[in-house]
Amino acid sequence: MKHTLLAVDDESDILDWYRSTLSVPKVDDALSALDQLWEQESTDDVDSSNAVGYELLTASQGEDAYVLMKNLYAEGGNISVAFIDMRMPPGWNGMKTSLQLRSIDPDLYIVIVTAYSDYSAEEIQDVLEHDVLLLKKPVKAEELKQVAHNFCMAREGDDDLKESNLQLKEEVQTDQDTLDCLSNLLNESDKD
Repeated sequence: MKHTLLAVDDESDILDWYRSTLSVPKVDDALSALDQLWEQESTDDVDSSNAVGYELLTASQGEDAYVLMKNLYAEGGNISVAFIDMRMPPGWNGMKTSLQLRSIDPDLYIVIVTAYSDYSAEEIQDVLEHDVLLLKKPVKAEELKQVAHNFCMAREGDDDLKESNLQLKEEVQTDQDTLDCLSNLLNESDKD
């Protein structure tokens, strides 16, 4: 499954680092994946449940990230994880950006990646409430990849759970409708 990530930072070098770290697969990884596919007897046997791909969207300001995300969701897309800098002059800071993005998707996983923050980790957690992580710059590429992978897998699990719950509610409603219909038929036959 391909996951969309969003990186928001006012420094173009940092956005380039996100691009090189998250959006370009390494040749060794691609060759390894091809080797695994080649060894499979048929494409039906291929287990792609552990394959995570990323599409990376970037914005240099919180306002731009909000518009980008709003347009993406209007087209039926979604974002699994947003990596957001805290200080991004002259526009919104990371806290306001996070709140605005959560107004579009309350389930968005947020990673605040910053060298300086005007808020403590506790304040960030209190305001954003859930699914938030604070990382201090500089962040190592392997750490970023691990956070992206883990949050994408968590988001995928959340989405699967929501879908299962929705299906279960529909089945329960169908069963309830059937029971109501049978009850009505029994009540009418008792009157006769």
